[in-house]
Amino acid sequence: MNALDRAYERIRRYRGDKPGFSSEFLGLDPHPGQRRWLENATAAEDALVTGNRWGKSHIAAAQAIYACLYRPTWTPKIRAQAKRSSQVFYALNASITADQSKIVWYKAHAMLQGPKISWVVRDVKMTPFPTIIFANGSVFEARSTTRDGHHLLGHDYDFVNWDEAAYEKRFEVILDNVLRMRLVDRGGMLHFTSTGNGRNAFGRYFLTGLPGAKKDPELYSQTGATWENPHVDQERLAKNAARMSERMRQQNIEGAIVDSGGDFFSIEDLDGCHDETLDEQLRVLAYDDEDVEAWAQLWPDPEVPWRLRYGSHRYVHGWDLADKRDWTVGITLDVSTTPQTVVEFERFHRLGWEHVYARIRDRHHRYGGVTAIDNTGLGDVVESDLADVRPVGVNFAGGRKDALLTNLQTALALRAIRWPLIKPMVDELGFYQRDDEGLVKDCVMSLAVAAWAARRAVGNVPASTIR
Repeated sequence: MNALDRAYERIRRYRGDKPGFSSEFLGLDPHPGQRRWLENATAAEDALVTGNRWGKSHIAAAQAIYACLYRPTWTPKIRAQAKRSSQVFYALNASITADQSKIVWYKAHAMLQGPKISWVVRDVKMTPFPTIIFANGSVFEARSTTRDGHHLLGHDYDFVNWDEAAYEKRFEVILDNVLRMRLVDRGGMLHFTSTGNGRNAFGRYFLTGLPGAKKDPELYSQTGATWENPHVDQERLAKNAARMSERMRQQNIEGAIVDSGGDFFSIEDLDGCHDETLDEQLRVLAYDDEDVEAWAQLWPDPEVPWRLRYGSHRYVHGWDLADKRDWTVGITLDVSTTPQTVVEFERFHRLGWEHVYARIRDRHHRYGGVTAIDNTGLGDVVESDLADVRPVGVNFAGGRKDALLTNLQTALALRAIRWPLIKPMVDELGFYQRDDEGLVKDCVMSLAVAAWAARRAVGNVPASTIR
């Protein structure tokens, strides 16, 4: 037996043992919740809803690699047909945007660099879609579900992981008319890995797979709490949880399906402001350690960002500045469009004032326009330090915060602002409550500052009412 035969034999030993395979070949030590998912997600459709930092992207990548190597959905009949027609096993990671679809794919690609497993990869292509071609012929791609799954039409798949399905507004259309139809001829398997997004179409579907008298026998559903991940700093997690509303904690930490919206910003208004046509234009330049957007911009053309395509437009930038525990968030609105458009988002923390100032200047110099900053508790210090960009200081004291929030609430009710799906911002808006002492609200206040500055920019509010 030569070295290649011995390598194949080692792979074969782990057929049916996904946790063992993940540990031995992928460098992944599954925690109990991940092990439960690997062992039990064997139905025709399987849905996983977790808190942030549970590790769903890593485990989804491991599932995809395992599927491509062992082709578990191929019955003897399908294998015979595949041999006659030179058919290969196709696996797909799909998500709401092209960038989001690449997260699991990139994790799978990184896992396949290990010395025990790298030999199973024959080729990697990045265009037109990220693709891994395995030595056994299996193919693993990443594609978006935008435009009602347009990029998926005309293809058949054996395994699909639909990442962040809870954030797909047309969930039922894509599920019934696109994904299930892509799997039916090949007896394929459909996985969903997502954080929750309220009791929307996906949330209601997910609940039917939980144990109970009305359980759907064709669906296995599992929740995962962030606490299950031993690699997460538990003390820091507890502090973060304490700063969330109860419903936000249930969703983002416990992995529960909860009702969202209705406290301050209605869910109907938030859905109405999400413009799906912008999702395809969203380019994520950086992710944070929870695999959510840390820095994102709109690019209406693959080679041209929004600010260059629409250089003559007017822009405003709203910044909520952080103390040591909060986040600094900057949101840019194009006020020349109707409705006004969120064209750039950035969120970071614990990087110091020098970094904060550099990011504010960079944004201002790239777009021009009006830069408005939260100067509550900071007096004139920040404005003085940023005198070169002539910022407008916004102080939340003395009832001004209520005015800012009411202005934003009205703007959303009138659909005067539109945005692509930016999860941190959407989550904060959905769970925001006016009694916000100690709650996570940095994205909310950044957007509120930008919306207030936008009114000033178009001449509806005198400058004196802002300060």
